[in-house]
Amino acid sequence: MIKGALTVAALLSVIALPWQFAAFFVLAAGTVVPLLPLACGLFLEALYWTPGAYPVPIFALLGAVATFGLYLVRGRVKASIIE
Repeated sequence: MIKGALTVAALLSVIALPWQFAAFFVLAAGTVVPLLPLACGLFLEALYWTPGAYPVPIFALLGAVATFGLYLVRGRVKASIIE
């Protein structure tokens, strides 16, 4: 339930909030749902794509980089917790 709510809230924040707040919220929610930055990047590409504006999908690449970083951080945090 929490993962679904965070996903919907992150996708809505990308539309409704300034990019600084949306980026912070997506990265914070990405600690729970690691593929969320990539999904939001693809969502932004679908919303704001303009033919000929830029040669590479900037938002999707930034989402992929953030997802990769969150997987590295999440792996280290999970491995360091003593049970």
